[in-house]
Amino acid sequence: MAEISQKQRTRNWTKLIRNKYVLTSLVFLVWMTFVDNNDFFRQYKVYSKKNELNRELNRRKGMIRETNESLQQLRDRKHLEKFAREQYLFKREGEEIFVVVAKDQN
Repeated sequence: MAEISQKQRTRNWTKLIRNKYVLTSLVFLVWMTFVDNNDFFRQYKVYSKKNELNRELNRRKGMIRETNESLQQLRDRKHLEKFAREQYLFKREGEEIFVVVAKDQN
């Protein structure tokens, strides 16, 4: 009885493989997976690269937004003077600047 069911399973598989729709679908799947210029692996790489570039774009847009905010603040004379003193150690006439450097705890 088990032998008959084995033969029947084999017949079912051969019928399935001989079916032109199944065979065409199988060939198409193999072709799209391994052979075609736009195979699934390449599509995945392109998708990953696109996501990476979108993350970089969002990061750069954030940097541009921060720079524009800084630029807006620098249009005010007080903020411009504060920036010049802190970043470039500018001073007014007759002023002396002392730079204090903290010691490392190590």
